[in-house]
Amino acid sequence: MTAGEPEQFAPGRAAGSVRRGRGRGGRIVVADDDEDRAGDVLGMACRSAVIRAFVAEAPRESALASRGREFWAARFAADRQIVQRGIDRGELPADTDPDLVIEALLGPLYLRLLVTGQPLEMAFVKRVVDLLLAGLRAGDPA
Repeated sequence: MTAGEPEQFAPGRAAGSVRRGRGRGGRIVVADDDEDRAGDVLGMACRSAVIRAFVAEAPRESALASRGREFWAARFAADRQIVQRGIDRGELPADTDPDLVIEALLGPLYLRLLVTGQPLEMAFVKRVVDLLLAGLRAGDPA
């Protein structure tokens, strides 16, 4: 996991939509309608191996685990701002939990990366985003 410095996850511009929100460097936060960005979903194939190694070793290496917590804290902080902008613009309900949105998006991606080995294609990411946004906009069914 080549996280770089946490500031690399500073949110992008305030314009656009929650669907197109992204951090610096083109990192996809929710999704991008540009098929050429498919490689940005979780990085290049070589990063996949690094992520798998990181996940395997972090429980045994306290310094690695600490760096992982820093990485995810920075990423969630940046992504929370993007979700919050969607709430502020009325794209998402006012009671939306930004952390739950982020986890709901990342879960299927990391399931494919770490468990099933299925490819992380942009079409899959778009389907996950569409499902997540439709569920958020539908509100609480209870």
